[in-house]
Amino acid sequence: MEIQTLVRFNEWWKTGNVPEDLLEGYKRPLYDEILKYLEDRQVLAIIGLRRVGKTTLMYQLIQNLLEKVKKEYILYFSFDEEQFDIEDVLETYREFILKGNWREFDRIYVFFDEIQKVNDWQNKIKTYYDLYPNVKFIVSGSASLIIEKRAKESLAGRLYDFNLDLLTFKEFLSFKKLKIPDLEYRLFDEFEKIEKDYNNLILFESDLRTLFSEYLFKGGFPEIVDERDDKKIRRYIKNSVIDKIVYSDIPKIFKIEEPEVLIILLRLIANTPGLLVDYKGLGENLGKNRKTMARYFYYLQKSFLVILLSNFSGSFLTSARKLKKAYITDTGIVNTLMDREIDDRVIGMLVENLIVSKLKAKFFYRRNYEIDIIIKDEEILPIEIKYQSRIDRKDFKSIARFCKKFKLKKGIIITKDLLRCDNNNGIEIQFVPAWLFLLYL
Repeated sequence: MEIQTLVRFNEWWKTGNVPEDLLEGYKRPLYDEILKYLEDRQVLAIIGLRRVGKTTLMYQLIQNLLEKVKKEYILYFSFDEEQFDIEDVLETYREFILKGNWREFDRIYVFFDEIQKVNDWQNKIKTYYDLYPNVKFIVSGSASLIIEKRAKESLAGRLYDFNLDLLTFKEFLSFKKLKIPDLEYRLFDEFEKIEKDYNNLILFESDLRTLFSEYLFKGGFPEIVDERDDKKIRRYIKNSVIDKIVYSDIPKIFKIEEPEVLIILLRLIANTPGLLVDYKGLGENLGKNRKTMARYFYYLQKSFLVILLSNFSGSFLTSARKLKKAYITDTGIVNTLMDREIDDRVIGMLVENLIVSKLKAKFFYRRNYEIDIIIKDEEILPIEIKYQSRIDRKDFKSIARFCKKFKLKKGIIITKDLLRCDNNNGIEIQFVPAWLFLLYL
């Protein structure tokens, strides 16, 4: 390996700083969280969808380290496009930059980007981890399975993983330089706190509604927050996210022969958010068996493109075996793949998809009636999405029925602009506008 390849990735060896254009002004909440672990022994793995900002986060961490660590003691390398072996990278760095043996130096920080592209990466890092306690590894990956399965087998007890998500609505506002007052309400709180928060936000309501609409259609990719051209947004998401994952990442990791089938599935889910997944029926239409279809959905889920919700029951195992609903992880991806004309019904579907993804929902409920989302924490909370201005009694009949069945005191209905609280036979139904609800996620 040529040393100039490494120099190209590590300009701070010459300048003492990460180039300004590689540092985003805004720091994600995960930045402060990871800082706490930089002095720990364990390998840190930053996992997330392509283009969510993993590389930027790494550069920000490097810039922080440069304030207190010798610049030569920090190595960054991306395997996204470059095909090199981990040992070649490390030994070239040791020979030409450190100019000594690993044990001679203080703490060395090694950042490896898109680590899933390297065969057997976990065992190669394990070797250095075990031999050289002074070498700290921070890695990133765009496919959770290769981090979870391979790393947790070989690096058991040696790895901490962190998920970097798409931008939340609050983060989107920060990128847009809109600062709002702190909020008090939490999902299981009383309605009075929502009212108090809303009153504190009245001055910002017009801006929040406008930015909510923009966020709904763009999604949460940091690089396109300020992009206004819809065609450019779609092209960015298609080329930089969807195609890279479907035609490059997934085939490399899972050895899939027909990635085009994945595109068909993604388009189907994008056009039908909350699609009831019938592996057998889908397989018959696509010329695949049930087992293959289940595997394809698994690949999409582990690549952060698809969310699967299970039909809620009192038993986790029963829920896991039951019917699934599928959503795309980002409404920007939905808009890129969707073939429908935008109307009120489609906007309602997008809002449902957005709420599901930001809540990181795991369950829905479907028996004789249906509830969009079931949150199961210490308590159970049913949530329905009714993105409309007028709410009739029939619109909360299902949620009241669910609360009665499971002896719950509260449910939430997400609306277009209605904010109120009703008492239905001792059950509190909170009606919350989507733009306001998203501020809590």
